[in-house]
Amino acid sequence: MSPGQYKNVEQKSHDDLDSAIATISHWLGYITEDLINLRFNDTSTIDDFTQSFQKKVDETIDEPDSYFTEAEANVLKEKLDELKRRIEELEARDEISSNDKKQFENAINKTKSDLDIFPKGIWYKTAGNKIISLIKAVLKTQEGRQALFEVAKKLLGA
Repeated sequence: MSPGQYKNVEQKSHDDLDSAIATISHWLGYITEDLINLRFNDTSTIDDFTQSFQKKVDETIDEPDSYFTEAEANVLKEKLDELKRRIEELEARDEISSNDKKQFENAINKTKSDLDIFPKGIWYKTAGNKIISLIKAVLKTQEGRQALFEVAKKLLGA
């Protein structure tokens, strides 16, 4: 059986069908435990990334109260467009719904327009939180989350 109580794979012999069936409920409990632990591990990874991102913004943004130059804003807009393309790829592979894609697109468009409004420090924090929150809420697979986190890290310089 997989997963086992102590190992990934566990084999047991049973004298009759009833004892084999009774073991299934324990086995299902192990699956439930694994899934719960996996979820919390994923969340802690996301939370760790969020905390390290916020710390990095505080430490590395030169002149957080200054505004983006046109050149800086254009570079960030290109990175946001790359993120949008990755979202479209996920939708094409049916990893996210069209509704989820629209949520991402709305957040990306809002984040782009915020470049002209907010100072650098505030923009990075709000943009990062929007994107990270959406990734946590929308993406159900570890692969999808990881792919978007990599793009988000590049975008946000984390």
